[in-house]
Amino acid sequence: MDEANGQHRKEGAVERLRRARRSMTPARRSVIETMAELPQPFTAGELCDAVATRFPGVGRASVFRTLALLEHLGAVQRVHTGGRESYVLCELTAHHHHLICTRCGRTEEIQLGLDQQLESAAASRGYTHQQHVVEIFGLCPDCQAAGEAERSWPAGPATAGKGAPPASSS
Repeated sequence: MDEANGQHRKEGAVERLRRARRSMTPARRSVIETMAELPQPFTAGELCDAVATRFPGVGRASVFRTLALLEHLGAVQRVHTGGRESYVLCELTAHHHHLICTRCGRTEEIQLGLDQQLESAAASRGYTHQQHVVEIFGLCPDCQAAGEAERSWPAGPATAGKGAPPASSS
C-alpha cells in the first residue's frame, strides 16, 4: 500500500474513534499504524504477527479488541478472499462496497448508491433494512493481463521455471 493511502486510512480510523468518543490508547495507535502499513486485505493472524514484531508490548487480546472495535465503527470491514476471512482498513468513511480479485486478493472500495433500492426491496417484503454487504468478485486488471501473458507462453521444458507456467504433462 502506498504511504499516502495508508496515512489516509489511518486518519479515517482515528477520526472514527474520535467521533465515537473512544480514547486513542497506545495499543490502539499501534494496531492502527500496523494495519495502515499491511498489504490489504490482511488476516487477523497476519495483523497479530505484524503488531508483535513492531510493538512487542501489545498483546494479542488488545489486537483483537481493537480490530473488533474498528470493525464495529466501520473503519475496518471484513471481506472474504480466497476462502479466508480477511479485513480491510477502509479509506472511505461513507458506506461502501468492495471489488475483490479472486487471484491476488486486491481489494478496492467502491460506492454504488444501492442503499435506497435495498431499503425499498426490504420494505416491500415487510423487512426493515438494517445493513448490507456487497462484495464483487472477479479478476483485477493486473491479474487479467498476467492471465493473458500466461496463456501466451510457449509450452515446453525450455520455459518451465523461468516465470512461465510449467508445461502440462498431458
